[in-house]
Amino acid sequence: LRKDVLSWMGDAGVFVGGKGLPDLGGGLVIKTSDPAKTKRVIDVLRRLADDQSGATVKTLTAQGVDEGFTVQPQDGPRIDVALAGEKFIVAVGAPGALKQAISPSQPLSSAPAFADASGKLGDGLRPSFYLDFPQVVSLIEGFVGNEADFQKAKPYLDTFGAVVAGAKDEGDGVTRARFLVTLK
Repeated sequence: LRKDVLSWMGDAGVFVGGKGLPDLGGGLVIKTSDPAKTKRVIDVLRRLADDQSGATVKTLTAQGVDEGFTVQPQDGPRIDVALAGEKFIVAVGAPGALKQAISPSQPLSSAPAFADASGKLGDGLRPSFYLDFPQVVSLIEGFVGNEADFQKAKPYLDTFGAVVAGAKDEGDGVTRARFLVTLK
């Protein structure tokens, strides 16, 4: 596992989008340092997916995909597993999730909420975790709508902004870290 899988894995990110079940999608994106090893892992994952009864497994052909496959379970969302350049991607749900993972419409660094929250870390700390809490509340609202308990909690949830964490190596075995929850 360490040699064949973990050895090529670099930075990772997870994203989720949509306003409700019909357009819900998301993905896991991991930077790979060794595309050849990543392709071998994709081959193993495909064989495992082929062995699952009831799922349709097909070769994934999409712009930007070097290698990959799609799994369509009988009851459940579509799953795309792909190597796209230096990215290993597992995208789920809405068809646009894979496209967004391969080529985001805008980098996270240019989002105002991210830039604001990252700046609050201060002291040269770089963000390693970011959660856009208002977007999470919006996603939940898309599922539960006017459900009474959610509507009671929503004014409290709406007071939170981004959640961000970061760290910086200070040398000599010292690491400085911060975890912040911003308020609106």
